[in-house]
Amino acid sequence: MKTLAKFAILVVLATAASGPTAFGQSEPIRATIPFSFNAGGTWLEAGTYVVKLENGQVFRLMNEQGRTKVLTLSNAVIDKNRNGRSRLIFNRYGDRHFLSSVFWDGYMHGRELPMSTAEIEIAKRVRPSERIAVQLR
Repeated sequence: MKTLAKFAILVVLATAASGPTAFGQSEPIRATIPFSFNAGGTWLEAGTYVVKLENGQVFRLMNEQGRTKVLTLSNAVIDKNRNGRSRLIFNRYGDRHFLSSVFWDGYMHGRELPMSTAEIEIAKRVRPSERIAVQLR
């Protein structure tokens, strides 16, 4: 009986830990990005991409043909703006853009991508000139 109780507690804790990313954020979102950018260490051209979260923390970015362009782990992040709209957030350094985080419609938590090696190198020399939000419909 004690083993069953411990297992039940473990299941509850694991479910709570995966919390806000478990359901709606697994829905793919389509984004048209008007500039070239870096995501997960990969440079991508401007265009339309599909963003999907798998297994609660694996971030997948695909082109319109469904080919995976970026596959990386992500971390939970709280939406400080709390506007509840789907959007991609980019850090801009001069004319270079780096995908920083993704937020899904109706959720106060989003996913943050780790900084790529290229962004870390630039960030050592300059601060981002601005954070750009690409709102999604």
